[in-house]
Amino acid sequence: MFKSMRLAWTLFVAEALLLAVGGYWVTLILSSTDSFFGLAWFIVVAMYAAVVGFCIGWKTKKSTVIYVAPQWQFEPLQLKADECRKLVREHNRQFRRLVAASSFWHFYIPIPLILANISLPYDGSFLYPALSPFIPLLSSLILLGVHATTTYGGFSATSNAASPDFTLPLIREAVWVASVQSKIPNISNVRVLIDRAQSGNFVVYRNPRVIARIAGLESDAYIESWSGELRAVSRVLCRLSGYASSGVTTWLWDSRDRNFIKSTALDKEGYYVRNPVPSRVHELGVKDVLLITQNAVALILIEYSATRGEDPRINDMLEVLGVKHRKG
Repeated sequence: MFKSMRLAWTLFVAEALLLAVGGYWVTLILSSTDSFFGLAWFIVVAMYAAVVGFCIGWKTKKSTVIYVAPQWQFEPLQLKADECRKLVREHNRQFRRLVAASSFWHFYIPIPLILANISLPYDGSFLYPALSPFIPLLSSLILLGVHATTTYGGFSATSNAASPDFTLPLIREAVWVASVQSKIPNISNVRVLIDRAQSGNFVVYRNPRVIARIAGLESDAYIESWSGELRAVSRVLCRLSGYASSGVTTWLWDSRDRNFIKSTALDKEGYYVRNPVPSRVHELGVKDVLLITQNAVALILIEYSATRGEDPRINDMLEVLGVKHRKG
């Protein structure tokens, strides 16, 4: 339930008027002096505008909602890369009072503004004497800019009771993994898969991952990847459907283990398998997204050939990956 933001807007406007009007007259008086207090004013008032602005944004965000989490029922949703970017923009805009989504610019912009305000006495006295009459006005405008950006930055970055549910997971990392995997030969239908739940007009998302299929084997196999830290994968699951007497075969690569573990219907505990793609990398790391996916594709193709019989098309696909495989 949303609460009124009237008090927050009142505080914001009152503080803006105080900085604009009060700051103008105090600056007008002190800028005509060469005292230490004149210089200190330009420093202190700029820092004051930043701190108070952030506090107003922080307090507003903390008190803007009364939240009781519903029973979310999640369903998987497949998206293309451009659809993911659109989803992030629209979700953060629609639920800006619920999500914690800060931007670099929210915290960077106040810094040059504060420095500009501090440098005004020097600029007006030595570099551009013609600016001296306008220093109070320029300082007031700068202070308003500092106040506005820090208030919005504090509001955007702060979380409240609803933020853990509504703040989006790192979808952009899944999009990056999808872009890498889509460049691998014989990979097709790469999509970002995310769990979505809706209650009334409210929508939340969980667990973004990437699902990719192999050209010609779309109905038989898939590769599912979870992105972890920046431009990395934390987990990769490969699955090949059963054929004839053979059951489903899966391979799991995990960042804590860094080796593929193969599991079958007869051996559910699983066992380690070597990486079929030739490489100087002996232990696959979380940043080796391309190589991990190539090995996942090769493992599926080798197993497919072993259970379905030799297929020249499969051998050609393996050769593209650098894997020499012939069934004798």
